[in-house]
Amino acid sequence: MPADIQPPHVQLLKYSKPNAAGHPVSFPRGIERLLLAVTLIFSPAVAFAQDVTTVLAQASRAMGADNLKTIRYTSTGAEYVLGQNATPGGPWPQYNFDWMISAFNYESGTASEELGNRTRADNPPRGGGQPSIGRGITYVTDRFVWTQIGPRSISRPWNVDDRNHQTWITPHGVIKAALRNKATLKWQTRNGQRLAAVSFTEPGKFSATAFIDKKGLVERVESRAAIPFYGELPFVTTYADYEDYAGVKFPSRIRRTQNGFPILDLTVTKVEPNVAVDVRPPDALINAAAYPEPTAVKVADGVWSIPGATNCYAIEMKDYIIVVESPLTNEIATSVFDAARRAIPGKPIRYVVNTHHHIDHSGGLRAAALEGATIITYVSNKRIFEGYFASARRLAPDKLTKSGKKAKLMAVGDKYVFSDGSRNVELHLLRGNRHADDLLMLYLPKEKLLIEADALSPGPPDAPLPAEPDVFSVNLVENIERLKLSVDRILPLHGRIVPLSELYRAVKRSS
Repeated sequence: MPADIQPPHVQLLKYSKPNAAGHPVSFPRGIERLLLAVTLIFSPAVAFAQDVTTVLAQASRAMGADNLKTIRYTSTGAEYVLGQNATPGGPWPQYNFDWMISAFNYESGTASEELGNRTRADNPPRGGGQPSIGRGITYVTDRFVWTQIGPRSISRPWNVDDRNHQTWITPHGVIKAALRNKATLKWQTRNGQRLAAVSFTEPGKFSATAFIDKKGLVERVESRAAIPFYGELPFVTTYADYEDYAGVKFPSRIRRTQNGFPILDLTVTKVEPNVAVDVRPPDALINAAAYPEPTAVKVADGVWSIPGATNCYAIEMKDYIIVVESPLTNEIATSVFDAARRAIPGKPIRYVVNTHHHIDHSGGLRAAALEGATIITYVSNKRIFEGYFASARRLAPDKLTKSGKKAKLMAVGDKYVFSDGSRNVELHLLRGNRHADDLLMLYLPKEKLLIEADALSPGPPDAPLPAEPDVFSVNLVENIERLKLSVDRILPLHGRIVPLSELYRAVKRSS
């Protein structure tokens, strides 16, 4: 067994040496203390025990990380989807799964994750996140994240920083990351236990503190990672009930929280050290532009659809442009704004409407602030969004941070109307929608167009209808009828543009 990690104190011992006859002779206590002081000064072993490199080396040996190149483990449990809570500032929605296979290659810094039988924990559902995911594997490299479902590679550039962060806060990954990043060491006492607190920053990506117990096992990792729009979010990951797998120690329980809310809860059932983990991005992904330039498509006079990470829309007013949504990342949102200006030249983007706070609809709002546009959002988001905009971005300062510009926020209630004398654009709250408490839709009465997010996301024309009507769609019908809106076409932020009849068909009602 490796020696326990030594905290920076040494027990006072009674010093003695043999006399000529071989019998021990004790020194007076004052001499004992003097000898101890000399020992502390000149003993490399004791001095190095307080050095971060030695602490990490001891932990690496204790955990079997020295010769660990890859690891794969299987678990059961739950994940909680970051950025998809029903209430702004509330807990993340829970999804259970029968099994998850996670694999990490510490030499290449790559990873993969496969989920089996993933389902919502609540019924009826509340909050966002896909209710079920087709059989696919998510892959991670230092530059790419994508999900492979059959022949389809679905790029997820907004996940790169967080997914890399998750690789290097694993029990063995955090030791390896700390060793290469000039870590610092402090000692702390938690629940009566002396712990080595090893802190480091992966430049431009994340920061972390690993708490290592006296056996050299990583007990806890406190980390901060850059997440689009949200800023540098804090995470706490705990590791418990370690087992030995051919000399490699691995925890049986893994829990992660974000700002106190659960984000992961796993029970590990199988661990395989040093198995093949080969992750290579497809050529099409490598050669493709990270953010392809979108082209606006005319929907009606003065109304344009712009494909981004979601469908965005540009509405031409007399002296300005309204853009609906600033999705996912600053880069994607910027490309949407450029497309809007090409479609409607000579007018500024004065307003960007945020339909709700979910990350795929708000992740690029800092680009909207950089644009100088006023961001329209529901009143419940004002305080939270102000906090996101004000949060420090030290790990990876973006263009807004460097510019020094301040975001312009405008909070609206259940109804707000833009008007320029010839065109009205109405904003309405989708009351009672379980997808999000702050869900706004836009209605253009002259054109009879309804722009909505996530209440109806039409699939291909030949896609089968669900066995039970989606509760989000049922609520959309209720709100249209409550407001007595005359709608010809629905312009969704996910899926294809459809006639109103498609919504009623989806909820199995006649219009």
